[in-house]
Amino acid sequence: MPINKRGYAAIAALMLTPLAAFAAPAYTAALTLASLSPSVGGTDKATLQLANTGTVPAAACLTIGMPAGFTADGLTSACGGALTSSDAAVTLSGATVPAGGACTFTFTTHVPPVASLPPPGARSFSITASTAAGLATLSASSAPTLKGFLGATPGLYSNTSFPSTVRSVAILDLFITPQTDPGPNSNVFWSNQVNSLHGYTGLQSTELVSATEGVGKQFLFSLWGATAAKPGTPASAGIGAGSYCTVSGSATDGSAGAQCRYRYEWQAGHTYRFRITPDANQGPGWFKSNVTDVTNGATGDSFDIGSIYVGTTQTQVPVSSISQWVEYFDWNSSRTSCASVAYTNAQFSVRAYDALGNAVTVPAPSVTVNKTCPASYANASASNGVATLIGGPQQSAAGLVKANGACLTATSGLRDGSPAALGACPTPASVRASGGTHFNPQLWVAAGDGTLQTKSSYCLTAPAPGAAGGALLRTCVPGEADQQWQVTAGSQPGTAQLVSLPSGRCLAPAGSTLGLQPCTAATAVWATPGKSFAY
Repeated sequence: MPINKRGYAAIAALMLTPLAAFAAPAYTAALTLASLSPSVGGTDKATLQLANTGTVPAAACLTIGMPAGFTADGLTSACGGALTSSDAAVTLSGATVPAGGACTFTFTTHVPPVASLPPPGARSFSITASTAAGLATLSASSAPTLKGFLGATPGLYSNTSFPSTVRSVAILDLFITPQTDPGPNSNVFWSNQVNSLHGYTGLQSTELVSATEGVGKQFLFSLWGATAAKPGTPASAGIGAGSYCTVSGSATDGSAGAQCRYRYEWQAGHTYRFRITPDANQGPGWFKSNVTDVTNGATGDSFDIGSIYVGTTQTQVPVSSISQWVEYFDWNSSRTSCASVAYTNAQFSVRAYDALGNAVTVPAPSVTVNKTCPASYANASASNGVATLIGGPQQSAAGLVKANGACLTATSGLRDGSPAALGACPTPASVRASGGTHFNPQLWVAAGDGTLQTKSSYCLTAPAPGAAGGALLRTCVPGEADQQWQVTAGSQPGTAQLVSLPSGRCLAPAGSTLGLQPCTAATAVWATPGKSFAY
């Protein structure tokens, strides 16, 4: 049959129709995370974004693969679709991405504990689309790979904000009283951050030793962006190890600036005043941090950490807000968990004076804690201008576990399978000679979860019934029965039994090892760490 004019017109119209009109529906998917370095045992916010640039709706169904050990909750719905989760995977089903539109879904990932962290090379997320009939094509997708994991530690803060009418003072006094000593390897930093000066000054808990900067616990004065620094009190003054300063592109927490350091043996229960003033001897733009022990009845040791130049013409200390805080800087290690930190208790306060020596009114502080750890791992309060910040309220200091004058020791260092035995105890002289971290295998935290832990989340683990060998170190596993210990007071003051909860038997020397024996008066030989480190 011949084609009429109308038929020719229809064919021509079809031939001229853009190919896009016949394109199969398609969409793209992009998964992003709030952090590519989440905290061990913590959470991370995930966002899934679907987009459709076509002219027809796209039915979408896909699965997000997560690294082993990860789980998800807080799953949201959008575009008619819903997320569900199971075994390190999140599945999207029932969604239709509108033409020219987008759909956004969110969920919360839960990072596994130290013992279950995925190894390097196995830390990627993935997106896989279903190819079932009736579904659109996933034309492109992107999913992140984690850079690593941060340790999980509490952080505590006392924040003081000056009114807009006070923008500088002649003298800024910042007080820190470490009520307890968390231990010579505990890596606690008590600090005063002066935001208007872009830096901080404070003291740390770990015993350090080096050929260049001497021995002691470190005091710091650091200013970001500073361009010059001069040492303060020299070692020849006989107060601590003397001042040392560095100016570089990484001098201040890896950023450009200046840092001055001073090693000195602070004492628990003493109050240290950090006085920040302009350094008139150096000229405008120079600021000095002086430390004085202002404890009643103390000798009143006083030293200058150093002076730092910030490149301005300021002749008074700028003030706006001050944050006094407690940091466990073991957060840098992915093997640090909330249960591995040592107990610390410190008080903080602020005073200020004008050029005539008159006191400047300082507002009351407000206190906060971070949410990295459960609430039971931090306690912050303020009264009469003094903030009390307590980390690890249910923990002990990182200290010595003693029996018969010897100390519990991981004899092969901090690693899985390291046998536990009794060894010679550290002494003040040996710690000052070698530094606190040298004694990591002998410094234990009696944790609130019933474990005895060294640094890096290694737990004292009881031998299995009938197994050869004795107690040893294993990576801590939350709730693991053979890592649970009960400290039961003995009949003599200062003595205790270490009872392994699964068996009810007591840890005791058994030749060259430590085994489990029936609990008797003879097994009450242990002394465990208290709230403050002691030899």
